[in-house]
Formats: sequence, C-alpha cells, structure tokens
Amino acid sequence: MYERILVPLDGSKLAQQALPYARAVATAKSAEVELVEVVAPFEEFVRASTDDELVAVGAGSRFDRWPTSNEWASIAQGFREDAGKRLAASEALIGAGVATRSAVLEGDAAEAIIKEADARPGTLIVMATHGRSGLGRWLMGSVTDKVVRHAHQPTLVVRARDGADGARDDADGSRANIGEVILPLDGSATAEAAIPHAVEMAKLLGAGISLIRAVSPASHADASLEYMPDSYQRLVEDAREDAEEYLDGVATRIRDQGISEVRSEASIGNASSAIVDLARAADEPLVVMATHGRSGVGRWVLGSVADRVVRHGPGPVLVVRPD
Repeated sequence: MYERILVPLDGSKLAQQALPYARAVATAKSAEVELVEVVAPFEEFVRASTDDELVAVGAGSRFDRWPTSNEWASIAQGFREDAGKRLAASEALIGAGVATRSAVLEGDAAEAIIKEADARPGTLIVMATHGRSGLGRWLMGSVTDKVVRHAHQPTLVVRARDGADGARDDADGSRANIGEVILPLDGSATAEAAIPHAVEMAKLLGAGISLIRAVSPASHADASLEYMPDSYQRLVEDAREDAEEYLDGVATRIRDQGISEVRSEASIGNASSAIVDLARAADEPLVVMATHGRSGVGRWVLGSVADRVVRHGPGPVLVVRPD
C-alpha cells in the first residue's frame, strides 16, 4: 500500500519530529523515504524578501541598495543550497537500512507537496503540524492543513511538540512507538475507506485496533423526547445497540484480515470528544480516519470531527481522503 514515504521539512527541529514515524513505516514496509523542502521561486522570493532575510544570506551584512537581478538570483540559489544541506543532514537522522533521497522543490509549499505526492501512486505523506519556531509556517490552518484538505494521498499528521511539555525537542529518527490503532467509524462507506489503512498500520507496527462509533440520538429525534425520559432512554439504548452491532460486524471483517486484537466501543455523544478521549486513554495511539463521512461534505468534513481530532488528539493521526 505504501511504496514511498514523503516527508516535507522546513528546516526546524519541530518539523523533523515526523522522521521517526516515517522511518518506522518505511522499515516495516521496505519503502523509500523522500525528504523534501520547498523554497519560493525566484519571482516570489523577490516580492517577499525583507532586509532581515538578506542578513541571513551568505555575506552576513545588509545591502546598501536594492539588489540587482543577478544578485537576487544568487540569493535565491543560496536558499536552495541551504535547503539541500538541511535535507542532507536530515537524511542522516533516518539512519542506515532505509533507502532515502531528498529534493528541493520550488513553488507554493502546500501545492508543491501535493503535486510531488500525486506524481507517484502509493505515496504516504508524513508531516508535522507545524514548524518554523513552533507556531509559524506549518501551523494547522496553513501548510499542513492545506495538504490534509487537498492531498489525494493519505497523510500522517504528527503533532509537533517542544521541550516545554516534556516531549522530545529533537529528532534522532529512532523511535515512534504505536501501541494501538484507533479507527473511528460512522456507518458510512466513506468512513470505512480508512479500514484498509488501519489494518495496514496495525500489521506494520504490531498494534491492535480499537473501533469507535459515536452516535447522538437526539440529533435524529424530536426534541420533545428529551422531556420524556423513558422514551428518550429507549432511543439511546437502541442507538447504542445498533452501533455495537455494526462495530461487531466490522471487527469480524478485520479479524478475518489477520488482526487478532480488535476491540470496539459504542459511545453516545459528541464524536470528536469520544475519539479524543479514547485516544488519550490508549497507550501510544494512532488515529486512522477518513476526512469525512455522512453525505460527503457533512459531519466529518475536515474542519469538523477529523479537524478537531488532529488538533486536540494526543498522538499522530492518519487522514485518508476517500476516492
């Protein structure tokens, strides 16, 4: 399923926190890892540049005039070369035994990443939610957000953490434990598009799978039922039983694919809260979910359930965009 692991980087240690997950999947799958960094094209670089950026380039001193086109080209080439050096250093973090290559891309960051991913079927994108000093360029809502929303390939989103909360603040490419794969479902075929990816990850990483379906009976019933305790409770129990029956069927299908450790949980209430709560209670969780379910652009559209899980969950989230 995954033949190439594409890892976008931006020169920050926070962005490098995607590397251990890329290595773990690549090692288990014997897949190639490709590291990329995107730099602005020459024309965009000229329009966006400031004096502060000029200081950071090469000579270490400010120009006393507006640079010529040749000087701008030299500056831009310097940025490309610097990006290449950073990628070479990151390749070393992947370690031996994994086929690794790197490339400097030009253009809009999100568009260049998506184009590169789409150029080769079987690509898994692995990237951090932010880089650039913590809350900069790759904050969810920016590059990672755009990639998750628009990429045709599955995207493994790693929540980058700094040393302030006790998480690693560097990346040595050596550790990315996944103890449990959490698979949220809502009963739709669209949401079930994540099942093969959950099974694949569980097999590759030696993890069990926990299924969860959260239902809200009140959203499908007359509001007056809330004032009729017996009727409302019956509705709640019926919804829970339907969800449990559905999950039991999915669990059987997954066990038939060679995953022996499959659990399920039917929850009444808010879907994103139920998923995040289950993930927080799990040991080293990986949530695998489709970007939407329920009529395509409805309940699980990114910006709703999947978006909140990516933003607030305790671990990485593999977001699958159904065909």
